[in-house]
Amino acid sequence: MAPKHYQNMKDAVLSDYITVDTARLVPESLRSVSAGYTEVPLTIQLQPKTVEKLSFCVPWDGVLDGFVRGKEQLRQKLGLTLPIQSITISDWDEGFALIFETASASQTAAFKINEKDVLYLLENCRRPPEIENKE
Repeated sequence: MAPKHYQNMKDAVLSDYITVDTARLVPESLRSVSAGYTEVPLTIQLQPKTVEKLSFCVPWDGVLDGFVRGKEQLRQKLGLTLPIQSITISDWDEGFALIFETASASQTAAFKINEKDVLYLLENCRRPPEIENKE
């Protein structure tokens, strides 16, 4: 179940914020590596039913990590005054949430997004060879 402070999220289209050209996944071993200057860390939390729909292997915990380029453009698009510190795509029972976090909880931006858009992003963004296709 989604936390109470996300109950009033508006619907959004994922590609309005993150596209296959701006997102990249990294292997589990590189989760703690710093982002590039123009990048924001991305965490994608998937439930088993969603993992089954992907053509590639996902770590046992259902978490994929990566980065999204264009942090300043995203900050401006969202109307935030603070820099975006992290982005999370969360697979909740009632759908997916896209969350942009800053140093202040009052400037967190959260949206409901479509599963189809999340699957498209994951299947088409850059993935390292360590994230193998299912056989």
